[in-house]
Amino acid sequence: MTWLQPVLDFLGHYGGTLALLFTWAALLWVHYGKRSDWARKQFLDQVNFSLNLVAEGRLVMRTLLERPARDVWLNDLGVSQVRQAAQRTTPEHPFIELADPADMDFVHRAILNVLSEKFADAYLAQSMGLPVRSETYRFAITMERYGDIRTLKMRVLLVKEKDLETVFAPAPDGRPVEVPNSLYGARLKTLQAMHELHRRAGEPGVLKLGRVIPAVRA
Repeated sequence: MTWLQPVLDFLGHYGGTLALLFTWAALLWVHYGKRSDWARKQFLDQVNFSLNLVAEGRLVMRTLLERPARDVWLNDLGVSQVRQAAQRTTPEHPFIELADPADMDFVHRAILNVLSEKFADAYLAQSMGLPVRSETYRFAITMERYGDIRTLKMRVLLVKEKDLETVFAPAPDGRPVEVPNSLYGARLKTLQAMHELHRRAGEPGVLKLGRVIPAVRA
């Protein structure tokens, strides 16, 4: 125990100063990380939910909602695993995947929970026997790294299953889709890659979304 007393004496004299230095070092590290993310336009703390459809032959992308990653997966370890998987995506394979199927199921269920909350009125109306219009959608969690995509984010891409099977099939099977610029062209590549995942393995995730049909007054 003779060696321990000098350590305790040192901490007694300088413990407060060391704690303050560690606090400032942590704050500087966080600040540097945020500046670095801004410089690279990389934002792994946010999850964007993007609806993808074709209207009048043109690809349309619309944000349904955006949430902090911590509000989606609710667990720091889960968020860390998803962020690490996001760092491993490539232009050829933009999909976020975890090696453990159970972990991947957890990630997918969390996505379903977020979307179910947004469309809760339809589920409630359906349980009450009210008229509801619904469609089956497929979703995939991505970190697209195409050169034309300026902002790197984790994105949950939603697309109607019928469109994924037909419209977004790669040529010559798919239908021609007009893209207004290179950014939309990059997204079209991702949607065509989603088609291939769905065709080969029944992936990506699936859910049914609906809206209450408004009553028509006489």
